[in-house]
This record gives sequence, structure tokens and C-alpha cells, in this order.
Amino acid sequence: MTATTYGTGELMRAAVDAGARRLILGIGGSATTDGGAGILRALSGAGIDAAPDFLGFDPRLLDVDLRIACDVTNPLLGPSGAAATYGPQKGASPDDVRALDARLASWAETVIQALGRDERETPGAGAAGGTGFAVLSMRDAFRSVELVPGVDLVMTAVGFDGALARADLVITGEGRIDAQTAFGKTALGVARRAAARDVRCIAVGGSVEPAGLEALATVHATAIPVHEVPIRVEDAMAAGAAPVEACAERIAAAGAWESRPATILG
Repeated sequence: MTATTYGTGELMRAAVDAGARRLILGIGGSATTDGGAGILRALSGAGIDAAPDFLGFDPRLLDVDLRIACDVTNPLLGPSGAAATYGPQKGASPDDVRALDARLASWAETVIQALGRDERETPGAGAAGGTGFAVLSMRDAFRSVELVPGVDLVMTAVGFDGALARADLVITGEGRIDAQTAFGKTALGVARRAAARDVRCIAVGGSVEPAGLEALATVHATAIPVHEVPIRVEDAMAAGAAPVEACAERIAAAGAWESRPATILG
């Protein structure tokens, strides 16, 4: 309830101090649900507990091109918003989620009035506890702002398409293949790119849930859980790499890449 994105804003200012004029901000895996308020405080020179100075953003930002790498399309508010979707992962109870969503709604009204932009429904606004909303609302403070799928940015950086052109099989994965996968996370992004080239794809997850399976089914990918039976997260972490190795053996033994329909192999 008190976590802040202020440190992220400090990092952005440090990059500008060092002469950077092209920034890539990765938003995801955040412990915060502050709607990006901390970033706005830091970039306006306000203290961590002070109100942002909406008229006092660092003028050097007008020479900065900002690309926001984001793997999800959640809006800021509501049942698929920042608090409801990601709050429980950060330890929020149902009452906390309602309180956080109400806070985000109030904060959004303040930002809209101050900056004249309404980014609440923009895909990705709810990423990283609403960080996407705040940074997108600051468009006029930068030379340019672009929100791009994080998986696409990374695949471009590592030459994924070149490797895909030589591949017969793609194996991707994430911690849990679930409803969030459908919002455009890495496994689905890779599977889409593979499907476009008609290359078979296997997505491996610590666990596989129906919503994640359905998302991968749209691109004919095969979903495979690392563990054949449900297991506690603590036990999975303690097991190290052995379950992943066993999963690889199951993939090889079953010839999972030989059939195209989406299935769970477990």
C-alpha cells in the first residue's frame, strides 16, 4: 500500500544526467500500485512524499525520446485494471484491491486535470501498478513517447526473426501460463511470431491454466507444465532445475512438436 515508483523516476533522471537522450523504460514485475505517482514526483523535482509539480518537469526531457516496453494491455482501472489484475500478486487482499482501485481512480482524475490527457483506457495503462498511465500522461514533457510490446522490442534486439528463419521448433515459456498470458506476455508474443512463420512452438510453464491454454490455442502452440502434479511454489523453488530437465525429457519422449493442435502435455 506504500510502495512507490519514485526510485524508477530517479533512475530516469540519472540516465538523463549521464547524457542519455533515448530511454527504454521496461514496465512490469513491479511491487507498486501507485499509478506512477512516484515517477512524476521524481521527474518534477518533488520530494518522495511531496505532491508532483505538474508544471515543473525536468526541461531536458523535451530532448528525450522515451520508449515504454510493455507486455500487457490492461487499462488502469476496473476488473482488468492494475489493482484487480496485479494487486493480489503483490499481497493485496480483496479489500486492498478495492482501496487501491479507488486511489488510482482519484489519482487519475488529478492527472487528467493537470496534464489534459486521459490515458485511463489506453492499452498498457495498468502495467506496473499504473506506471503506464502516468508516463503516457506525460507525453508532452518528452520529445516523443511510444509504448511498444516489450517482447517485440527484445526479439528485435536479439535477432529473433533471423534465428526463427532457421528453426524447425521454438520453445518458450514463463513462470505460469495463465490469464495474463492472454494480455500479450512473452510466451504468447513468441508463439505468435512462430505461427506467422509456420514454425511449431512449445510453451513451458511452471503451471498451465485454462485461460493461458486458450490464449496459446489461438496460435496453435502446445502448452506444457513443468510439474506433472500441482506443487507448492516453495517446493518448486527448492527443487532447482531437476523438474525442468524432467519436463524436457517428457517433451522429447512424447514428440510434442509433431502435432499442431494446442494441448497440455502433463
